[in-house]
Amino acid sequence: MRKIFLVLLTVSIPLLNTLGQTAEMTKSDKVSYEWNSKILDLGTIKHNKPETVEFKLKNNGDAAIAIVKAEGSCGCTQITYPPEPIKGGKTGILKATYNAASVGTFTKTVRVSLSDGTTETLTIKGTVAE
Repeated sequence: MRKIFLVLLTVSIPLLNTLGQTAEMTKSDKVSYEWNSKILDLGTIKHNKPETVEFKLKNNGDAAIAIVKAEGSCGCTQITYPPEPIKGGKTGILKATYNAASVGTFTKTVRVSLSDGTTETLTIKGTVAE
């Protein structure tokens, strides 16, 4: 029984030390990001002709960041975003495609949830002409 205890202790100490170092590395990773713009103006667009805009999310930190969820304010806006986390120094692109069903001015939003727990609101706006 004593031999088993010594073997377990010998194996456990290096393992616990490694786990402690991993936790320290995670704590030191910084989350820092910026959008190229949070408001994009499409200007004048054509009625019933979908327009796509790109919101670029640049990861300026050490830790990867992911877009966990993104949804438009109405069914007329379709959203796509990268399924994988965006590594430090890299840029991910969220695309919003707006299909203008009616003529006039519009403002649509995209609510974005990120893996660091923050929520951002992105806006597209413009005017729809015949």
